[in-house]
Amino acid sequence: QGCVFDDVLVDRIMETLRKNPKITQVRLASALDVSPCTLQRKMDELRAAGKIERMGGKRYGYWNVY
Repeated sequence: QGCVFDDVLVDRIMETLRKNPKITQVRLASALDVSPCTLQRKMDELRAAGKIERMGGKRYGYWNVY
């Protein structure tokens, strides 16, 4: 059951990052209605898998989605 939720969450993260690459993780967690810790863990997995990459710094950077 957790896998289905994870897949849906990953799809929603990727879709949101494509629409708004400059969104912060705090706002992204809020928009997706998940805890910041859950979002951080998923984004770390996506980064490790090479699906997303942070470009630039925290303040003026953006997300590349592959």
